[in-house]
Amino acid sequence: MLALAGLQGCAATTQPGDFGRRADNVWTNSILPASGRAAARLRGEPVSSYPLTDSEQELRDRAYRFLSPALDRAWLDRSLAELRYTRNLPPDVDNDTTRYYRGLMGEPFRSMASRYEKLRADTDADRALLGPLLAAAHDVRAADEIRRRAMEATPDLSEAQRADALSRNAENEQLVAWVCASVGMRVAGYRYALQHLVIAGPQHEAVPAERAVLGLENDPRALCNETVPLIDAVPRNVNRGLDRPYLEDRARPGPIPIAVQPEPQAAPPPPIPGLVTKG
Repeated sequence: MLALAGLQGCAATTQPGDFGRRADNVWTNSILPASGRAAARLRGEPVSSYPLTDSEQELRDRAYRFLSPALDRAWLDRSLAELRYTRNLPPDVDNDTTRYYRGLMGEPFRSMASRYEKLRADTDADRALLGPLLAAAHDVRAADEIRRRAMEATPDLSEAQRADALSRNAENEQLVAWVCASVGMRVAGYRYALQHLVIAGPQHEAVPAERAVLGLENDPRALCNETVPLIDAVPRNVNRGLDRPYLEDRARPGPIPIAVQPEPQAAPPPPIPGLVTKG
């Protein structure tokens, strides 16, 4: 029932806000987060009552873009993303790598070059926002390690305080894992779109698009391949596959054919003087 009510509330808040989120309103700021914490507890997920630090809040704000569809679609898709983000629904990753391409081909672009440009622009926009997100994630991980060491050095910590601290570390790491899984699938979707655009309409605009996709793919590797122990805080059954390594089991294709520049043709040999016909 909470999820259904949330869908109705999300449907009425379609204007984007900072970091790609909807504009601030009572639904996204108060009602959905409160109901999401209750829903997460019922699912057995870690929920901390500690207030968020500035870095933790920034991480959550900046993560939203990468937990949402790469292309704006029906209000239902956007509303479901909002419900997952606020924890009213469990975290999940869209494993359909064809969805972005299908959306791209379904839009009324004037030319194939415009589709390549849309792919490049979306990828570059993701990359520009991914950098600050990765910086916030590194800050949060460093703070979580300080919290863990402080817990070990505090003998009079109550069970409730210990549970809140462990849950916050677990919440943070689960969010990072979710972002990594989502970015990995977004990269896979961009790569699929690029390869199939080349088949549908090979053009030289594919070259800058491929460079953008490769940059986005490589940026999060250091963060997403780092193993962070969660001590005893997170039941593994709530991760829903989010703890797999970044881009695991995905074959890395070679460069798209159009990006391989042809070898320059040798200049034709000069005519043999003895064969030149005089006028």
